[in-house]
Amino acid sequence: MVHDIRKLEKELYFCIRINSRNCVRESLVSGRFILVFPLSGKAIFVLNGKSYEIDNSKFLLVHPHFESEITFVSDDFDAYCIGSVLELQTEATYNIPPAFLAMLLQRPSWDMDKETTRATHAFCTMFDYNCSQLKGPNSTNIAASLFSVFIQAFYEKVKNIIPPDATEGVSALTGNLLSRFMNELRQHYKESHQVMFYADKVCVSPKYLTQVVKRHYGITPKEMIDRKLAIESMYLLSKSRMSIQEISNELNFPDQSYFGRFFKRQVGMSPLAFRQKPDMGLMVKLKPMDNRKLGRRWPFEKKI
Repeated sequence: MVHDIRKLEKELYFCIRINSRNCVRESLVSGRFILVFPLSGKAIFVLNGKSYEIDNSKFLLVHPHFESEITFVSDDFDAYCIGSVLELQTEATYNIPPAFLAMLLQRPSWDMDKETTRATHAFCTMFDYNCSQLKGPNSTNIAASLFSVFIQAFYEKVKNIIPPDATEGVSALTGNLLSRFMNELRQHYKESHQVMFYADKVCVSPKYLTQVVKRHYGITPKEMIDRKLAIESMYLLSKSRMSIQEISNELNFPDQSYFGRFFKRQVGMSPLAFRQKPDMGLMVKLKPMDNRKLGRRWPFEKKI
């Protein structure tokens, strides 16, 4: 099947096969974290002005903030192309050392041995199945879980080659607090929308949690909670058959009217209007997690 890659900008995540027929110059989806896993042939990607040639012995990780384009593909090129919004990547990497994340920014292209090739192919196959076959209300959570397993496994594979000075890092106490908060948020965002709940879970005051999270993620805990609820709302409205009342109940809003006001404030339209014309590209209206602020965590963003 030939895909119009640009149409995928409206999706939270996707998995497609790319080849010489559907790879065109400037065809990479902007604002997405992308994994390109070649099965055959060769291609050249230009990331922030630097060229990377990949074949079935290398895969590519493209960060959302990179300026990227495809400049060449061979006639026999065939590859999995998996993309997601940064939100899923943030959840998948919440307990990964910052030095590893910094190294990914510095080094987009990775050689694969047989073990890595098998593992990556298995990940792509499962992710493709989730995108093409499951399509249920839990698909987003499954996608996030698959990303998490892949990133964790990849980290275990390469952690011994991470340069000790790759990043200044985050203090052990702060890193532990952030990891615990992100874990609690992932488990309980439907249950509680209040910062106090999560502060109690991680045993700090709401004020201190807000200070730490805003300093390291660029937005407050409350904004993170609201963003996660808005994304889940958008997904359920566009992909599930649940009524708006059922979605409101599922996400633990006081009533449908309150949910409607929340959704319109976050997305800019009512839940009904969004359901009638779903557009996941409206995620750009949501308050972003600005990783560009993390000078200690993302030191190589401007220099590849």
